[in-house]
Amino acid sequence: MGVEHIDKTKGTFKKGFDKSCEKLATADLFTVEPKTLQIILVEPVGGTGRFAKGVYYVCQEANGEINVYLQMELLGICRSPSTSIISRLIEIGGRASGILRAIRQVSCIVEIAIELD
Repeated sequence: MGVEHIDKTKGTFKKGFDKSCEKLATADLFTVEPKTLQIILVEPVGGTGRFAKGVYYVCQEANGEINVYLQMELLGICRSPSTSIISRLIEIGGRASGILRAIRQVSCIVEIAIELD
């Protein structure tokens, strides 16, 4: 019964699998280009409790550092961002939006994904 069942359903299973591959294209997997979305490491000012998932933060360049604000309140500072991020941030006006990616529990460093469009 096992071999007969596999032989009988093998064709329909393959057809269904092929259709699913057509629906999921490579372009759908990578919707944001890596150059426009960069990760910065932020040292929180006053603890990590004010950072939340799904909230957009304002990331502003200041003297080679990036300050992270929420409603005009300083939440954290990225002390050593890469020069490519700083130069791109200056090109687009010195400000960009960012969103929380992760909070490192041991070091209390916050990872912010910054959009450089």
